[in-house]
Amino acid sequence: MDCPLFSMSPDPNKGIRIALLNARSINEDRKQIGLMSHVQDHHIDILGISETWRNTTETPEQFADNGYRWVGKHRPQNRGGGVGFLIHPKAASRVTKLKDITSLAGEDLVFESSWIRVQLNPTDAVALGIFYRTPNGPGYAMPPDKYISEVRK
Repeated sequence: MDCPLFSMSPDPNKGIRIALLNARSINEDRKQIGLMSHVQDHHIDILGISETWRNTTETPEQFADNGYRWVGKHRPQNRGGGVGFLIHPKAASRVTKLKDITSLAGEDLVFESSWIRVQLNPTDAVALGIFYRTPNGPGYAMPPDKYISEVRK
């Protein structure tokens, strides 16, 4: 499983370790078990996941059993899409959900995103967002500044 990792510190006991994964579904137990193993092996505190294919907001069982929290946007009708964050128990008290955004062009999905706020220390916080856009959809060629203007609304 290839998962880019960003860490504010090489020491897994300091800072917050953040990673991103395009999962192409986390609905099956075997995928959740593999993902949970990867997250724990690499001491990931917050994992942004695109293409979750979730159709519910509940925390998947394999994640909940390990104390992890799920924050995200599901897609109730269609297969595919969905975005969210898997949050380690030590980081969960520092995370607040900000908002979910779905942008449509008629009936077609342009993009969907989910945003969280992470309190780094008593005075500093950062907002993290994860986007998903449908390949070859109306938003696929949209410049990044257009996405940002949608988020700021």
